[in-house]
Formats: sequence, structure tokens, C-alpha cells
Amino acid sequence: SQPPFGSSYRDEADTMKRLLALPLAAAFLLPLIPSDASAHPAPYPHYHVKRRVVHHHHHHYVPPKRAVVVRRRVVVREPVVVQQPVVVKTRVVKKKQNPYHQVFGIGLRVPVSLLDRDKIGLSADENSPLAGAGLHLKLRVANHWKLELSADFMGANTSEVSQTSIPVYLSAIYNFLPKSRFQPYLLAGIGVHFTSLEYNGGQYRYEMYELGGQVGAGLEIFLTKWLALGVDVRLQGVFKNLDSQAKIRTDCLQTVGNMTGFCDNINNASTEDADNWGVQMMLGGTIYF
Repeated sequence: SQPPFGSSYRDEADTMKRLLALPLAAAFLLPLIPSDASAHPAPYPHYHVKRRVVHHHHHHYVPPKRAVVVRRRVVVREPVVVQQPVVVKTRVVKKKQNPYHQVFGIGLRVPVSLLDRDKIGLSADENSPLAGAGLHLKLRVANHWKLELSADFMGANTSEVSQTSIPVYLSAIYNFLPKSRFQPYLLAGIGVHFTSLEYNGGQYRYEMYELGGQVGAGLEIFLTKWLALGVDVRLQGVFKNLDSQAKIRTDCLQTVGNMTGFCDNINNASTEDADNWGVQMMLGGTIYF
């Protein structure tokens, strides 16, 4: 029998509705079906993927979040040994300055000289004890060494002879204890004596120069670092250069004349160079700078 009229048309319409409803239902139901196949495969097995969550009441789409686990790299470092700096304490030793190491000094002194024998033999009063005053300059050239330049004016007067002498010496002084308040020393020097002899109140005058040498020892005491007193004893040798006997007599006669008979004593005068030996004592003070 044939289907009633219009039944085929309704069947075809129902079929079309079913065909259209299936994809729509699948589209709505597919996000709700939990399936590992529908999830996006993770690149690494240790990654965890959170599924999408659909809030039906608000219809908001929340994208999946990935929790990334970072592998920690363990670095084993050798222990660093920090050495403590070694502090070496050094003691600064200040060099003690010598308070008596002044470079330059100037001073006054009182010399007394005793020499043997005579000068030219015109009188026994020649070479009487001489005393006077002098000046000296001292210069330190090393720790133990000084140089001394001295000039003295000494004289002696008797009834027959008036004698003056000006010895000028350059001496080297060695100090044993240059840092002590008490400084013993040795000295040696050379010089020249400018000597003048006047006889019988100036009737006859004879002048000469004499070469001299001296060695001695003494002690210098520092009262302060700039003021010192010194005393020493010096052995001296004086060598005189005399004219000939005839020249001395002629000079005497021309000066005094032959009426007094004084020049007759010239026959006793020495005709050769001679020497005198003696000792000089000195006491003085020095101001140092």
C-alpha cells in the first residue's frame, strides 16, 4: 500500500532536523566532555595542563594555565677560604737627636804659654811666661770631628824686654763622646807665631815670625745645649827663623847707635835658626749655634 499523501514530506523534514541537531548538540556538548584526547598535548611529560573551565552562569572562557616546573641546577662550589690579613705591628724607633750636635761655635779663651830658652839671645828675659786672651771658631765636620781656628794675643813685660806674640792655629779636634754633656777630646794643629821683641823701653825692636805645632788633650762641658766651657793642655813647638848675626848687629847700630853699648851684646845672639818647646794651657767658653 502507498503511504498517505504528505507523509514522505514530513519524514524528510524530520530527517533534516535530526541532521542539523546533531552537529549543534555536538558543538555544545563537546567542551563539557572530559577527555584526554580533546586536551592539547603537553610538550613534556612533566608539564601539567589545567583544563578549560566554562562557567555556565556567566559564560566566561578561562584559558588553561600551565604550571612550569623549572629544573634547578645545583652548582657545588668549593668553599672559599678567606685568609685574614696578617697585621705586623712595626715599632717606629725615633732616632734620638744629639742635643750637643751643633755645627758652628764661637768663643773666647784665656791662654797661658810657657816656652824654654831665649829668642835671639839679647836678654835673659826673652820667652818670659806669656798670658793674654784669644778668640776661636769651631766647626763640626763629622760626628766625632771638629775644626778649630784660633788666634791669641799674649804678652809679657820685664825691665829689659817687652814681648808680644800672636799665635794663629788651625787644629783638628776628636771628641770621644759627642752625645755626652762631658766631652773629652784630643787635638793636633799647626800655625804661625807673629812675635815682636822690644828692648830697653823700645830702643831696639826685633820682629819675626815663627812656625808652630801643637798636640793636646782637653775636656768640654756643656752647661746647656748651646753653651760650653772647655779646658785643655797643649804641648807646643815653636821654630824661629833668624837673620844672620851681622845683619842683626847692623840693624841694632842703625837703630840705637853705638854710644849706649847695647848693641855690643849682639855678639851673644844666635846666628842660626832655633826652636822653643813648651806648654800652653787654655780655659775658655763657646757659644754654639
